[in-house]
Amino acid sequence: MLNSIIIAIDFTDVASKVLITPTFINPGILKRSIAIEKGKVLNLKIKTLEVFIYENTLDQFKDKAYLNLNDIALKLTDILDKTKDKLNYFKGALHFPGFRRHLARLILDLRLNEADGKHLEKLENITKWQETIIIKNLYEKLLENGYYDYASCLSNIPSKRISDKLFIIDSQYSKLEVEAIDTLGMTIIKPGSSEASKPKLNAFCSETIHQECLQITRQISNEIKLNTSTTRIGICVPDYDSYFDALNEAQGVLLRGSINKITEKESSEDNEKETIPAGQNLYHFIKGTPVFNTLHGKLWQYLAEWIRTDYSVYGMLKILRSGVFNFHSVLKGAEPADFFKALSIFTKTPSKLVQKGFKDSIDIYLSNKIIKDEEDNAEIKTKYTDPQKNIALSLAQDFESLVPEVNEEPDETKEKDKLKQRLNSVQTFLKKYTYINELSKKSLARINNILQVICDNLNEYGKDTFEAIINDVTERMSNSHIIDSIPSFNHPIVGDLYDLKYMRFDMLYIAGLNEGGLPKEISQDPLILDEEKSELIKLNNNYKFYSIEQRHEEYEKEFSMLTESANNELILSAPLRDLSTNREKLLSRYFLEIWNRNNDSRLDFRQLTDELRKLPESRNDFIALKAEDSFYKYETGISYLHKINIEKADDKLLLKHFPSAEKSNEYISERYKSDKFGKYWGILGLDINRALPVLSASRLSAFAKCPYKYFLKYELNLDAPEEYDNISLEWLDTMTIGNFLHTLFHNFSEAMRKKRGKEYSVVEQSDHEIFTKEFDELIKTYKISNPINSEVYFEFGMKDLKEKADIFFEDELNNKNKRLYTELAYGIPKDGRDTLSYSKEPIEIDANGIRIKFRGSIDRIDETSDNKFVLIDYKTGKEKTFDESKPFAGGSLPQTGVYCEAITSIDNKISNPTFEYWYLTQYGVNKTFKVDYVKYKDKFKILLKFIIENIKTGNFPPNVVERTCSEYCDYFSVCADKRTWLFEIQKKYTDEYGIIKNIQKEEF
Repeated sequence: MLNSIIIAIDFTDVASKVLITPTFINPGILKRSIAIEKGKVLNLKIKTLEVFIYENTLDQFKDKAYLNLNDIALKLTDILDKTKDKLNYFKGALHFPGFRRHLARLILDLRLNEADGKHLEKLENITKWQETIIIKNLYEKLLENGYYDYASCLSNIPSKRISDKLFIIDSQYSKLEVEAIDTLGMTIIKPGSSEASKPKLNAFCSETIHQECLQITRQISNEIKLNTSTTRIGICVPDYDSYFDALNEAQGVLLRGSINKITEKESSEDNEKETIPAGQNLYHFIKGTPVFNTLHGKLWQYLAEWIRTDYSVYGMLKILRSGVFNFHSVLKGAEPADFFKALSIFTKTPSKLVQKGFKDSIDIYLSNKIIKDEEDNAEIKTKYTDPQKNIALSLAQDFESLVPEVNEEPDETKEKDKLKQRLNSVQTFLKKYTYINELSKKSLARINNILQVICDNLNEYGKDTFEAIINDVTERMSNSHIIDSIPSFNHPIVGDLYDLKYMRFDMLYIAGLNEGGLPKEISQDPLILDEEKSELIKLNNNYKFYSIEQRHEEYEKEFSMLTESANNELILSAPLRDLSTNREKLLSRYFLEIWNRNNDSRLDFRQLTDELRKLPESRNDFIALKAEDSFYKYETGISYLHKINIEKADDKLLLKHFPSAEKSNEYISERYKSDKFGKYWGILGLDINRALPVLSASRLSAFAKCPYKYFLKYELNLDAPEEYDNISLEWLDTMTIGNFLHTLFHNFSEAMRKKRGKEYSVVEQSDHEIFTKEFDELIKTYKISNPINSEVYFEFGMKDLKEKADIFFEDELNNKNKRLYTELAYGIPKDGRDTLSYSKEPIEIDANGIRIKFRGSIDRIDETSDNKFVLIDYKTGKEKTFDESKPFAGGSLPQTGVYCEAITSIDNKISNPTFEYWYLTQYGVNKTFKVDYVKYKDKFKILLKFIIENIKTGNFPPNVVERTCSEYCDYFSVCADKRTWLFEIQKKYTDEYGIIKNIQKEEF
């Protein structure tokens, strides 16, 4: 289909153009697909037909509210409630799940085709259609009072042609849509007969989708490592949300390198460890994050399950013990250990008391108002502290606000008020107990909007129960996603048939091709049957109602378009084990058809399954080495035990072979159960005389920015959890850009030494040829180590690199200093470092009586014409403004002091240096941040000693002084604070937090 779009649209024409799609297609990624094929996209907008029509009729409906399908369903609820006594056919279906939405879809379809009531009355089931006409007429009367819908827009489309050139993708459109397409002179784009050359076909099968996703991830990882050319990879999945989980788990396993390949020899030396390349965030999920994969979404699921299971104490404890429940909100200064102790109060409270209400039951139990044996009474007095009791009572009260009042006679007049009150309590509960990050903010806003709409329209919503409303909200949230980053071809793109069908890929995976797999199966609309559609079309051949067969043909045509979008390779896969019944599933007929067509064979389902199971890719011989890496405990564990010839496997054996938890998870678990670290879980009170490892300027900077992050990274040695969001369209990430420029400047300096001598001081315009040669050679090297996945964004990255490089060269032309050293290393490997003077051993620095060893690399050292020395550090990020009161930038730039102290030990001729940070900006100016170190030397010694003493004694509180904690921190998911509760109490504990404030203000 992409070729057809490119052929139909003249991209050399500078006129504004609009490409209109029948269903939502991510416009950003479709435009990139076109740009990569065509080279440029001029003035092209991409919109769905409904959005386009809506936007171009806004001025026709001033002061009116637009009704989407969900809004129509709400309005119909009120209409049905008022007319239920007149209904016969529909009366029994009023409370059937999904009925209102089916009815809303039917009413809108009838309006989109301008179906005549006289035609509807000629259909066989006259009672149904008479009632449908009544409901439709009442809905249309409602529209006269301040509302309009999609059909209204189509009926009022301006007859004048819109100035943009309009192109629309061929699909199944209604009567009004067809007329609008004709009125506006849209060019219809139909798929060509052949969209691509015949790609190579590969395939495999697996037991479960988790094994399938692990194999897909492994293959793509290897492709990225081996292929240095542009490769666009797509993965089409039948169930986006399920594969979101499975593919994330698979890449997490491979990123940690925790998969072992058990070979035929079963020997350890033959085991292969496979990992995704370092720093590679593998997948981009085109729809974004499913709501139920956000912290808030998961908490909602637990809450909804608790409500469905009659508000059990067991269900409540499941919520309280879950990792998504923000228990800090209820601590109010108590220890986290107190929270977990308080949970045992719920398990100890007799179940018969719960009938009195959670809070009263807890209160009765704790106050000894029920008869218990003396031992139990004594235990309560000594076992629970006041903070623990208060936590239990507070939790019980919050949960009780969601529960119906006990032993109260129903009162219909108060029912709506009670429903609204309980729904408001749900909103309050979620806001209080959800951990907040950017994704949860968005999902929390989404659920609050849904609940608010229901609260505002309770009279129209009907007399549904609280439980029914919760189920309805859950249904609305399913298949809902939070867009958290901009899509690009820098990563393999995961989406369903709707998302990927108009794109072009070099390599395309189609997953989940077992029975019932793609294309999507269509069931008959229960309110308008196919034969009724046929009868209506006979009465008026302008009607555009589509039968099951026609809809199915449309999906199959789109599936065919998808398979043709693979340029080089098409890979089919199918998980064949039904874990709920343990039966083997059949392959999808589409799998079988594609295989037989491409291989000119006539295999049946069983024969093809047998062939697939013989393929190496289909073998389940990749075993998780850790329990947390197992997708299913028994699926992977039993498989491994079977490999080592253990016939009978039980929990003890599994624990023996999978004993360890991931270090960070283990740490979090133990921390929540213990008060070892006090309130802040990072203030350790260690011996000030304890030995420290060799430090670096970056370590000091890390401590100054957030001592707790320093604690996690350098004291506990926790690996930073991997994140899989792609938020950059650039070829190289920020750190790699910095490495590239540092290497370029060093290589240029080495080349100039060969030309002009060891300590040259002149760079001429003619030397730009040398500089360009070094730049081009380095680009070749980086292309190999950092494959280009998008030529469009490679060019963008190249422009950025050239701008920064040109700024550097312009300054070199004006700089008459003598160049002494570049990349002068001490205590670290000397590969790529200045060989003129190199210290293998770390440098010892005195911090007012404390001697500490440091290692590092000084970017550059110059000598001025008046024999003064300048140490230079290149910065490729945002420039800082020099503050006389904070010469070390609040401790975040300690290089000034560390390097100036270290240089005299490396070269004793250099004394009293100044320090300059060179910021290479995109504005053509090399901004500098200069520090006269001699002037601030004493202040640095005090700062250094202060930081070292706090590191030695273990003062590692999180940095919440200025609310600077960011979800982009590498250790965000394991941070102790989760922010909110620390913000509330930080002012009471100035001693612990004073170290951060003092460092950042440089006041001691």
